[in-house]
Amino acid sequence: WSGDEQRAFYYNKDTGQTSWEKPQCLLDLEPRPGCCNCEEPYAKIECANCEEYFCKECFNFIHRGGRRKAHYFRPVYDYYGRRLDYDIEPWLHQDSSVVTKGE
Repeated sequence: WSGDEQRAFYYNKDTGQTSWEKPQCLLDLEPRPGCCNCEEPYAKIECANCEEYFCKECFNFIHRGGRRKAHYFRPVYDYYGRRLDYDIEPWLHQDSSVVTKGE
């Protein structure tokens, strides 16, 4: 834990490597969230404003208009199906520009 940065860092005892990013082997152990709307077992998108996970279809349906269209989101998995690190992945806006949760 870094008191200055207020976040965790990771140390590999075997290689001596340190990183701010959570290692993929630890990300793979985290439970896979399901869609909060339709109970799809594997959600693909996390909404910052709703603080919920959605499959792509439910996210697009629920966030297609009104105030929810302005919500910030990020993918849960990369192109290859690997879990992304929540601490470093940026939040996106519907116009696909990169933003942070506080903006």
